[in-house]
Amino acid sequence: SERKEEKEYLSGKIADIADINTSNVRVKDSLQTQIVNQSDSIGKIYSITSSLEQYMPEEVLFRAAEVLEQVVNTKEVAIYTVGKSEYARLYTATSENAGQLGYTVKLSKMPDLYDELKDGKVFINRGLKAEYPMMAVAIKNADQLKAILMVWGLSWDAMTLGTANMLAITASLIQNAVLRAERYLEALE
Repeated sequence: SERKEEKEYLSGKIADIADINTSNVRVKDSLQTQIVNQSDSIGKIYSITSSLEQYMPEEVLFRAAEVLEQVVNTKEVAIYTVGKSEYARLYTATSENAGQLGYTVKLSKMPDLYDELKDGKVFINRGLKAEYPMMAVAIKNADQLKAILMVWGLSWDAMTLGTANMLAITASLIQNAVLRAERYLEALE
């Protein structure tokens, strides 16, 4: 009986170790792919986002969807603009799936997402809820949300801290391009 309990305990430990090993292999493979591809290096992200510098404010966010597709390697991106209210309006979506939230979204009805974005964090859909994007990040101006960049259709393997960091850096560079374009228009006026 004691032997049987010990055998069951050790079998459980072996199963736990196997799960940990599978997770470690997945992370290792993801990191190895990042190193080999180098498509997510800061220099590469900057070179992609710097193309936004040539556009006017209304074009920057539209083109930013293409930038996000390249950086995060997905064809499912949506950008919502946010006014002074708690509503976000669809600005552009690169696929039907990316625009599944519809034209208008009441942000208070998506507290998991909204709270993270207000705090300046990258939202990661850890619960894999179908009604939420896989990842999202906000563009802000003076602590006010201006836009939300939503990434849909990411594989589970791509939902890493590295991808979240890339998304945050990309959002920051897009934000700089938006603010630069707005300042340029103000100067022309």
